[in-house]
Amino acid sequence: MDCFKIYGNEYVKDKLSSMITKDRMIPSILIYGESGLGKSEMAKYIAASLNCEKRTGSPCSQCRSCRMILHGNHPDVTYVVPSSKAGLYRVREDIRPIVSDAYISPNESGRKIYIINDAQKLNAECQNALLKVFEEPPGESVFILTADNKQSVLETILSRVFSFEMSRVSPEDAKKAVMNNGFDSQKAQEAQSAFPGNIGKQLDFLRGEDVFDSVQIARSITDAVCQKNEYELLKAYSQITDREMAQSVIDILLEILSSAVEIASGAKPCLCAYNEGAGKISGIAPASRIVSVCETLIDAKEKIQSYANLSVLTAVLAAETSKLQ
Repeated sequence: MDCFKIYGNEYVKDKLSSMITKDRMIPSILIYGESGLGKSEMAKYIAASLNCEKRTGSPCSQCRSCRMILHGNHPDVTYVVPSSKAGLYRVREDIRPIVSDAYISPNESGRKIYIINDAQKLNAECQNALLKVFEEPPGESVFILTADNKQSVLETILSRVFSFEMSRVSPEDAKKAVMNNGFDSQKAQEAQSAFPGNIGKQLDFLRGEDVFDSVQIARSITDAVCQKNEYELLKAYSQITDREMAQSVIDILLEILSSAVEIASGAKPCLCAYNEGAGKISGIAPASRIVSVCETLIDAKEKIQSYANLSVLTAVLAAETSKLQ
């Protein structure tokens, strides 16, 4: 049984398998892509592939090493987590200890592996602390970083890591993954319409987590814009309960607007959480205006934490979105 199931992303798996079997593994790896695409699972897959006792380039799921990694208790695989209350990494508490430990030989496997998820939470000081070990890597250690995007990683780090981008999966793979998690075909279709090709977000959507509410709010905002209804627009934004949800809603809106730009420009539209709404927006606003609103929403997302009052934040977002009308 394959316990390290990775859907899609065949190029990434094949490339890694080839590198491992030819003993040409890069000592530092960056896996990047939007949230929900399985970056953490890919990091675990790589760790298992590297230390699998059968040495086939992929995890066998049966050997002692694979089973320990599967259960999270392998002595040579370290999952680094932020220690600050704000969820950010700190150089003294989180990074320097693993840099020092990397030069110590493995306990029982061929390689020591350090998995640092959400590398966008590493400040410049933390990344510079990693730079030395990336420049002069110990022969038995591998660092695996995951990040939502490459832009959050310093150029000096990017030049010393092997980067892989995780992509969305096919509708068939997404449906298979969702149904393997206990949902029926109809639910899988609903999830696909909300988050095309993103298995993680589809599962969150079906489990009734916050992302479900974010999708509904983004769709309501889109409808209010298309109907030029200021009251409904403000009402939709008033349902945002915290800054994290605000960021999620903006992400979904940006996907809808990106699809609208494609339609307005005569190109094949990308799939989004509300294809019908994207089509309607493309009919009421030119591509240049949609792009301008996207830019202001991106800027607002970056400044979300600076708004002291949530009602001020939602009012700002409503004002920016209303420019589509």
